[in-house]
Amino acid sequence: MRKAYWLYLGLLVLLALGRLAQKLATDTGGFASRYLPLIIVIILVTGFIGFMSHKPLFKRWVWLAVFWLLITASASMFFFSIYLFIAIGTGGYIGALVIITGLALISPALAVLYKYAFQSPKLWCKGN
Repeated sequence: MRKAYWLYLGLLVLLALGRLAQKLATDTGGFASRYLPLIIVIILVTGFIGFMSHKPLFKRWVWLAVFWLLITASASMFFFSIYLFIAIGTGGYIGALVIITGLALISPALAVLYKYAFQSPKLWCKGN
């Protein structure tokens, strides 16, 4: 894989670990708030590496389900950020910008996950 891909994946992991460290240091949030960003990033990185190495990891239906779950969650977060931006006013601007920035950061990985799950028929032709 190219160095740019590794830098991108490293950035995602670093940001997720930073969020985990911040949550653990302040002792705030529950399990999902602490660990879900890291779990999502690990899943995205795994799919990204599988696509770039042209190897089937797990079954195709797993990546289809993961893609649709993450797209649904991303769309929900996007609409929530619009709500924060419009309904809450100035107090919601920072939260909306954080959400939009996070979505912008994971969108390349989601695009690769789409290609991995939907547009790689030769990869999955062995019954995966």
